[in-house]
Amino acid sequence: MPDPASTSPVDSELRELGRWLEVPPEPDMAGAVRARLQTPGSTARPHRRLWQAAAVLIAFVTVAAGIVVASPQVRAALLDVLRVGSVEVHPGPAPTATLSPARSPALPGRAGGVHTTTLSAAAQSADFHVFVPAAPLQRPDEVLVENGPRPTYVALRYRAGPGRPPASTGGLAVQVDEIAGDSSRFFEKYLGGAAARRVQVGGAPGVWIDGPHELLVVDRAGEVRVEPPRLATKTLVWQRDGVTLRLEGDLTLPEALAVATGMR
Repeated sequence: MPDPASTSPVDSELRELGRWLEVPPEPDMAGAVRARLQTPGSTARPHRRLWQAAAVLIAFVTVAAGIVVASPQVRAALLDVLRVGSVEVHPGPAPTATLSPARSPALPGRAGGVHTTTLSAAAQSADFHVFVPAAPLQRPDEVLVENGPRPTYVALRYRAGPGRPPASTGGLAVQVDEIAGDSSRFFEKYLGGAAARRVQVGGAPGVWIDGPHELLVVDRAGEVRVEPPRLATKTLVWQRDGVTLRLEGDLTLPEALAVATGMR
């Protein structure tokens, strides 16, 4: 993944789109308008001639737009990847090369990138406001924070309990990831058989993933940084005050939205 200091993801996507877009040669609109205006009777009906020229221009723009809609490559470039802050959602399974064991470092909180701490310590040291869910989640059972003096990543982990969903394969019921806008971390999600759709979270745009999917944590250079690919459960992703939030757990969409909008 490119370094945002040299090029932004939007720049890269636009360049890729330009390689696929097929635009017909630009017609000589000025010459066509002059020719129509110089024909006999044109001075008697100048407004009609101008409207005819405008109609030709509108037709040209419509044809160009049709090329974009009809091209599968362009549709893929425009629609396949959903982006919310520091999270990208891709269709299909993760690339095989990305899943190679050689690029799978230790689990977070054990040997690389983050460490376990308390909620109060994370809130004091983080470079952003750490949001905490209301009841029934409230205070997490475990807090992970990025190494360094001003962390840009915090994770809140919850075990199963009253009012919480059942635990997943990894033993956790809910995980909340919080990523500052300038974080070196970047989450990539590959849907596989799950579906994703856009939702509103307290008036902010978000994405809801309705089933298990593959999750990778990478750095801005495109290398796996924190954890190997793992199977994530249902997930809600949104942004608030420049922070990307990711809520994972076996929740329904209304339940996830209630947790998200209740975070303070």
